[in-house]
Amino acid sequence: MDLIWIDLETTGLDAKVDAIIEAAVIITTPQLEPLAHHHFIIDPPIEAAAHMDARDDDFVRRRVGYSEERWRDLRARPFADVADDLVALLKGRRLAGHVTHFERDFLTAELDRVGVTLSRVLGTFRLLDLASLAYPLVAGGWIGESALWRICTALDVEYDSDRAHSAYYDIRLTLECARRLVRPQLAEGDRVDFSTGAPLWVLTDIERQAAEITRRTREGIKLIRAQNEIMGALKARAEIMNKDEVAK
Repeated sequence: MDLIWIDLETTGLDAKVDAIIEAAVIITTPQLEPLAHHHFIIDPPIEAAAHMDARDDDFVRRRVGYSEERWRDLRARPFADVADDLVALLKGRRLAGHVTHFERDFLTAELDRVGVTLSRVLGTFRLLDLASLAYPLVAGGWIGESALWRICTALDVEYDSDRAHSAYYDIRLTLECARRLVRPQLAEGDRVDFSTGAPLWVLTDIERQAAEITRRTREGIKLIRAQNEIMGALKARAEIMNKDEVAK
């Protein structure tokens, strides 16, 4: 089962009232080899644009570069006009991305509005996301959180903040980071299949170091607990001895 890596830019974070304004897609094999690229500029409904303006938040306009005039120049189309193309790309594939539940929620809401159920289109309900793949970087203390720019920095993937928050730019970085996380195993010729089930992957040194940190932490906690128990027993014994002394 092939994967569909997707990044969305939206008018906000609430799939119930906001809308998709840009979608970038990379289709890959289960071994993360790119097969095709697709890019959609989407004209949001008037209500979603009004909701964005009502928040008095210029993030979308400032960072994504959205404006009615620019989107008109880019020949943006309503979501209903691109829905069939997106459904064809989604059909029978596994959804993947940076934090994929965000894309899933927006695709679910948008497709519902045109009478399509996302879960009936995808090949599996299981998601694959870079944030989960990169969690050992967080657990091992290499990065503080799984933001895309932090993962890129840790994996030596060039990140241009001026180009960030373009769906096509972000999804290319997302896929490249995912490939670097599994590249040690891919380089050895092992077959890594991300199409179904929990992803089976090897992070070699980083994963082993994260596991070692976890093991040492657990051992340290056990040692502290044992020391506390010993101190408690000694304290109790000392109290008994003091009482005996007083009784004498």
